Amino acid sequence: MQGVRRADPGALQEVWDTWKHAAWSVCRAMAPDAEAARLLLVAVYREFPRQARTFTTEHPLCCQVGALVHLVLAAELDLPELSEVQPEPPVQPRAPEGDELARRLAALPPELRLVYLLDLFFHCPSAETSSLTGISETALRHARSRVAWALVTERGR
Repeated sequence: MQGVRRADPGALQEVWDTWKHAAWSVCRAMAPDAEAARLLLVAVYREFPRQARTFTTEHPLCCQVGALVHLVLAAELDLPELSEVQPEPPVQPRAPEGDELARRLAALPPELRLVYLLDLFFHCPSAETSSLTGISETALRHARSRVAWALVTERGR
């Protein structure tokens, strides 16, 4: 961790190599096309050395990199802040079939899609994400619930 905080190129490269595929996956899922995703990933990569100087042993490395991805994408995509709105219960829970899950995920508001993707690729608990991003833990938990309901609920049927 000391090498990362000192911005040692070898240490930074090792961390980047470990997490770049997860960062790419989130960028690609948030962008309308591959070129836009590439530009998002470049923005994350450019911010990485500056943010890495603040990394600590208090939080798992995956959470700190995930928080960086969140910070950059939220700014680049001008996403609204997560609200503490209560999650809606599902109308008719049902497991989605085939491409339906992808369609449901794409239909989510981008700020909720980003929360889901960061969970999927960085596996960071709400408390850690809250501490690192400044988003309230309640808002994160509610966002995660809203995503879960959206992925298993058929609305209007």
